[in-house]
Amino acid sequence: RKVYLYVVLAVSAIVASVAASSFLSWLFRLEDFSGTPLALMLVWGGLWAFHWWIENNEGQLTELGASVRRLYIYGLALFGMVELVIGAAGVLRTAMNAAYEALFNASGVLISYPALWSEAMRGSLSLILIGGLVWWWHWHRVAAGDVDSTLRHVYLYLFAILGGTAMVVSSLSVLLYRILQWLIGSPGITSARLHFDILPTLVSFVVVGGGLWGYHWAIVRQEATVAGRGLVAARRVYSYLVSAVGLVTLSVGLV
Repeated sequence: RKVYLYVVLAVSAIVASVAASSFLSWLFRLEDFSGTPLALMLVWGGLWAFHWWIENNEGQLTELGASVRRLYIYGLALFGMVELVIGAAGVLRTAMNAAYEALFNASGVLISYPALWSEAMRGSLSLILIGGLVWWWHWHRVAAGDVDSTLRHVYLYLFAILGGTAMVVSSLSVLLYRILQWLIGSPGITSARLHFDILPTLVSFVVVGGGLWGYHWAIVRQEATVAGRGLVAARRVYSYLVSAVGLVTLSVGLV
């Protein structure tokens, strides 16, 4: 029964959030109106609310039921976090692209409204709003205080901290490659503006990845003393994960 409830909750939450993003895209005038996203959002959102009410009234009867609940909570928190990260990176990338083009604009025109309020910006904003709502509900409301959960540690270390570190390292590696290619390699083009046009994307990834890493590492440091495992164990896990990222990056570079 618990598996049934949480499968329904997971599927309905994902379908409703994707439909809500499409509906917001229409509100931002990114797409033509269609009744399907609105219908999906209302129907599947209602299914989620109804089954969440049932589950809250039943409570957790067994340890297995609590484990299934945690699997749902951290799975949906991860889904919302990914949407939030993609949306935040998209917003920063669009804004920095507009600033980058305005910087090299010979006519001296500042950032134009159409360049800033583009389809990419509106689509990214819809991801931020919906993904942020899904992440906030499951991470800050439902998972609050669950500091001893193994799935919480998997979410924190394997996806959040390691994912943020990988974003920063890979983006800085590509940026360094572009710089070295321009200085001592064969860039293939003579325009510095075109050669470094990937700079806004890389900077946005570094900022978002650094924020992802910094926030969740602060959470780990805060919860390490509360959970009774101590900060030393948290530092060990973190050190080995970051070492793995560095080792993979080094091996790719050597190859």
